[in-house]
Amino acid sequence: MNLISRFSATIMAGVDKTVSQIENHDAVIEASLKESQRAAARARVRLQRVTRDGEALIQRQKQLNEKIQHWSERAQATHETDRATALQCIARRKQCIADESDIREALKRHQVLEEQMVDTITNIEKRVVAMSQQRNQMRSRESAADALRVINKIEGADTNGIDDTFERWDLSITETEINAGVSSSVTPLDSLDVEFTKAEEQQALEDELDAFVACQESHDLSIDQDQGGK
Repeated sequence: MNLISRFSATIMAGVDKTVSQIENHDAVIEASLKESQRAAARARVRLQRVTRDGEALIQRQKQLNEKIQHWSERAQATHETDRATALQCIARRKQCIADESDIREALKRHQVLEEQMVDTITNIEKRVVAMSQQRNQMRSRESAADALRVINKIEGADTNGIDDTFERWDLSITETEINAGVSSSVTPLDSLDVEFTKAEEQQALEDELDAFVACQESHDLSIDQDQGGK
């Protein structure tokens, strides 16, 4: 089972265990996110171990290359004076070359594995971010939908009930103010002031009418004088 399959199986097992028989979509997504984040964290830890293994292989390869160089130099230095020792140096050199070849092949396989793990973890983390963003969007939409539902309910069939509630509330406050000797927020009308205001408004209209008529007569007289002069 590859890393993606194990990741999916881990998520589903965690989700089933955490939100079994739960209808709350937010809870399901929240549990999925937590399991995904834990799985991504575990994968990161494993990747660090794989990376350390790769570094150890590289260090071992470096040591073998140094040994190959040393045994080559020793064989070169002893082949004329001590051929038997030179042959042993060549045998050590040959073994180091074989070991280095094995390490090189192991590094190739290790590099492929490490690249696959990096790609997988990157995809997992991208998916976690996308899930988190989508969850936040869904939460916002759900909150807005709930608000609209409440507003539509208030403005719909229950409008009369809300209006009656406001009226009863206003009546209750007014009765409390009266009992407490607090003057009403509505200023009572002064009948005398109303009469004067009406008379003043009527007189203003009369004055405006007289001014209009006088202006019109003056205009007509001017036209008549011009025509008589001609």
